[in-house]
Amino acid sequence: MIWWPSKPPDNPATDPLGALAQRRITDAAAVDRRRAAAMLKQASNYAPGNTDLSWTRITPWRALLAAALDQYPAKVLSGVVAAERGNPSADLLVAWLTDRLKVDIHRSVSRGPGITDVSLMTGGGEIEIARPDGRLAQFTIPNSPQRPVALNRRDLAELLAEELRRLDPDDVYEDTVKTLCRISDNVPALSERKLAALQREADEAAARVGTPPTEPGPRVQSDDEAEPEEPGAARPDTEPSAAPTKRAAAKKSAARTSTAKKSAAKKSTARKSTGRSSTAKASSGPTRKRATSS
Repeated sequence: MIWWPSKPPDNPATDPLGALAQRRITDAAAVDRRRAAAMLKQASNYAPGNTDLSWTRITPWRALLAAALDQYPAKVLSGVVAAERGNPSADLLVAWLTDRLKVDIHRSVSRGPGITDVSLMTGGGEIEIARPDGRLAQFTIPNSPQRPVALNRRDLAELLAEELRRLDPDDVYEDTVKTLCRISDNVPALSERKLAALQREADEAAARVGTPPTEPGPRVQSDDEAEPEEPGAARPDTEPSAAPTKRAAAKKSAARTSTAKKSAAKKSTARKSTGRSSTAKASSGPTRKRATSS
C-alpha cells in the first residue's frame, strides 16, 4: 500500500511506486487549488486498487442516507447536495447518489465547512441531513420527528485507519468515479448532460431562425400591391353573403318597377290632358265664327 499525503501523480497506477503497490491512496483535498479538477483527474485514470480520501470522508454520510431510505423506503425523485465550493467529497457524493438512485442529483454551494446538507425529495416528503457546523447533524425523514446525529469531521488518522482495513479493490468506488466522469462537464468526452445542453441550444437556434411550414397557407396581399377594383366588382374577401345579395336585388327591382309605373302614369296623365285641351280648342273655333257672322 502507498499513500501520497500531498499532490498525487495524475495516474497512480503507472507511477513507479504505485505500480509496486496493491492499494494506492490519494487525497484530492490536499491539493492547494482546483481540488475538484484533481479529483476528476483521479477518476478518469482509475485502476483497480485506487482510492481517494475524499471518498473515505463521505462514509458516514452514505451510511446515514442508506439508513434513511431503509426507514422510509419511498421512491426518490431528485436530490441536492450542498457543500463549499470545490469540495471533492461533495462531487463524489453526488455521483454516488446518481449511480445508486438513478435520478438527477444537483450540486449547490454553501459556506461550509465541508458538506453541509443533503436532501432527497420523495413523493411523501423530504429526507434531509443538515450539518451546518461540521459536528452535529439534524436527521429528518417524513412522518418522524427530527433528531440530532453525531457527524463529526474525521481527522487524517481515522481516514487512513479505515482504508487500511481494506486490501481488495473497492467496487462501489469504481462505479462512483465512472459516474462522476459521465456526469461531469469538464471531462474531454461529451457527457449526457452536455449533449442535452447542446441539443437545447440547437433547438433554440432553430426556433430563432424559423422553419417554413409544412403546408404553405394562402398568400395575403398587402394594401400597397392590391390591384384597383372595377366598378361594381366585389373582392373575394369582402363579398356579401347570398341572402343579403338577393334582398338587395329584390329591392332594386321593386324600386325600378315603382319608378316605371310612376313614369307610365305621368305619361298617361299628360296624354289625357293634351287630348282635353285639343278638344276644347276644336269646339271653341266654330262658335266664335258663328257669333261673329250673326
